[in-house]
Amino acid sequence: MLNRSLSVSIVIYKPNISILKDTLNSFFKASKEIKLNDLKVYLINNSINYKKKHIQDLCNLFNLILINSKNNRGYGKGHNLVLKNILTYHLILNPDVIIEKNALKNCIEYIEKDKNIGLITPNASDADNNIQYLIYNYPSVFIYFLRGIAPIFIKKIFKKKLDDYIFKHQYKKEFNKEIKITSGCFMFFRGDILNKINGFDERFFLYLEDFDISIRTSKISKIKYCPNVKIIHYGGNTPKKSFIIWFYFIASCIKFFNKNGWKFY
Repeated sequence: MLNRSLSVSIVIYKPNISILKDTLNSFFKASKEIKLNDLKVYLINNSINYKKKHIQDLCNLFNLILINSKNNRGYGKGHNLVLKNILTYHLILNPDVIIEKNALKNCIEYIEKDKNIGLITPNASDADNNIQYLIYNYPSVFIYFLRGIAPIFIKKIFKKKLDDYIFKHQYKKEFNKEIKITSGCFMFFRGDILNKINGFDERFFLYLEDFDISIRTSKISKIKYCPNVKIIHYGGNTPKKSFIIWFYFIASCIKFFNKNGWKFY
């Protein structure tokens, strides 16, 4: 049998315990569909005093490896805590994702057929079965203005530009375009590729760390959209941002464009 070992990292900060439990249930049901030599699931808790007993109970129930941070390290830095321990395959998973039964099995089948694939991105929908577009064109300052603060009538004027940004009209059974940027809610990596790029860039505390890691991955391997890897992502609808969230977002935008190149329109 091939060496099929899988590690998983889930970073949490004040999670919805009920949804987190559903995420874990769906993951372990999906994991039973594949033969694994080893399976390790890490829960990185960035909110150590939040519902501590509930989180510990989940770890006991699912046999998770709990890593408690003394403070909120941020999303990327949290995942990087397990970088030295990742296995043949590594799944970066959000705590609000429900995984379809055959999703992990299909991930491994895709990645074993093509050794050039380093990262798989899924076919995602929200809780109401609406498509979530997880593949992106390179962003621009203007795109973020449109998506973040532009009034509705301005968004309507630039609807095509917004649609093109998320490849809205190009989602087919197979997405044949070269993928350079994808969302971080479910990232199924070949372990050696994730090690080669040294995980997330820890300068990003929150936002765009997934875009950055996607770009670096695309330079050394293929990113593949797999329509049969199906998930439900509860967190796909962006809430209204508070001042501190806007601060993190703008700070990440500046870091991202400084590093990868500015695009204004």
